[in-house]
Amino acid sequence: MANRLFKVVGLAALVVFPAHSQNLSELDHAVAITTYLQFITEDDVDQRTKLDLLLAQKQVGREGVIRELSIDMDRIVKAEGAGLQSDALVDKAFADMCSRLSVAPADLMKTLEEKGIRLDTLRKRLRSDVAQERLARMPSHGYEDRLDHPLIPKM
Repeated sequence: MANRLFKVVGLAALVVFPAHSQNLSELDHAVAITTYLQFITEDDVDQRTKLDLLLAQKQVGREGVIRELSIDMDRIVKAEGAGLQSDALVDKAFADMCSRLSVAPADLMKTLEEKGIRLDTLRKRLRSDVAQERLARMPSHGYEDRLDHPLIPKM
């Protein structure tokens, strides 16, 4: 009985308080929901597909794009939760990308616009890259650090 009540309350909370203040209308267009209750919409998939094609000249299947977006969103949430994200880091990553591509930021933004790619799509991708880099540098305090102390004593 308590389990059923918990499920009903949990479902009600998801409906009444959408994840991270996202609109319930996005739920109608969602093609996936991440483990952190972030919605991935058809528009997100379309934008990311265009971005991947422009930057890496690779065509990724729809499922692969959804997987990439889910991983990106998870990284961002983890990094923000650990206080490792900032707009300044994303701006620096954007400037570094322009430098590597030998293109002015205004020209890159113009190219994105011509290809029908919104700037926030690229910024989300860069935010994920920054999150991955920052999380990798963060010292782990998980179970893996304690493997030198086995749970079962040696005989």
